[in-house]
Amino acid sequence: MLYNGMQVQIIFDKIPLVTALVEAQAATIVLRAGYMVRAEAAMSMTRGKSGRMYTYRGSPHQASAPGEAPAIMSGNLLNRQRVKMEQKTTVGVYFDARYARPLEFGTHRMAARPFARPAANKVRPWLVQQLRLMRVLP
Repeated sequence: MLYNGMQVQIIFDKIPLVTALVEAQAATIVLRAGYMVRAEAAMSMTRGKSGRMYTYRGSPHQASAPGEAPAIMSGNLLNRQRVKMEQKTTVGVYFDARYARPLEFGTHRMAARPFARPAANKVRPWLVQQLRLMRVLP
């Protein structure tokens, strides 16, 4: 900037530091969102179901209806959930039970009982809001 023949320079050499701080803050928010997805998926399984009633191992059990999150029978699906940071700002939410995918998407013999995608969709507005507060998103 020139002012009456004199030049003034403003140097901000902390860009790498600022970038690292923003990445760290975004990573924390994304990781928290992953845990929120895991928790929401678990909560959706505990909510009331409207499928058929039957006896399972001597106890009454209400199944989930098509389109509802799966009903809890053994707790295996709940216990086989994990959250893992994949990259600086990418988190994976895993459901490691072998039947998680057929429940989520359905099969030729069973309608879907989605739990992961609805949980992610429920958390997405919170994540967007947090990134907007950081001024990362417009």
